[in-house]
Amino acid sequence: MPLLSANNISKAYLGDEGKIQVLENINFSLEQGGIHALVGQSGCGKSTFLLICGGLIYPDSGELVIDSKNLLSMNNSKRAQMRADLIGYVFQQFHLIPYLTIEQNILASSLVTNKKDAKKRTGELIEKLGLAHRTKHIPGKLSSGEQQRVALCRALLNNPKILIADEPTGNLDGNNGKIVLEVLREYANNGGLVLMATHDIAVASLADATYKVCKNSIAEFKI
Repeated sequence: MPLLSANNISKAYLGDEGKIQVLENINFSLEQGGIHALVGQSGCGKSTFLLICGGLIYPDSGELVIDSKNLLSMNNSKRAQMRADLIGYVFQQFHLIPYLTIEQNILASSLVTNKKDAKKRTGELIEKLGLAHRTKHIPGKLSSGEQQRVALCRALLNNPKILIADEPTGNLDGNNGKIVLEVLREYANNGGLVLMATHDIAVASLADATYKVCKNSIAEFKI
């Protein structure tokens, strides 16, 4: 049974010129494990689809089943708990809390799950992603690449079954991009499912499977 299944997903937005259909009757499913990359032109719906898969926005129609549960049929409280337990999300714009240190930003994702080893795991992730010298800094004192890595630490803290990442290497130089990809590979090799969007074909080529996103389809293809 798929770990993630998006069934007949449609989503439109209202623009200056009327309704813009971004996704239309999308069907897409993934088993547990592996790195899966979504590619496509800007505006093709990659980020919208990721937000839907993360339970962060509603589609206009369709259903989203994660770990055999229909996420979209839940009330806000149950959906938030399920997201906290099963899904880590790395936003393109980071969404770090500006007045908290990076350590506190990462630990904030454990408030819902109350995991006892959160402090220890935070330290391990900070070390692994080369942020030990920034532990007590606030986001405003960090580069965009450092903020990107903090966001990844936060997403991984609760050991989610699914990691959703929107351009996870988009703000990183070559060396730090390599570190992030190594962390994602380790997570996937341990059974985690990575679903990411990227404009970088070199990054997409390192995934286990690559998919082209169009308005009415998400189809696998070989790079």
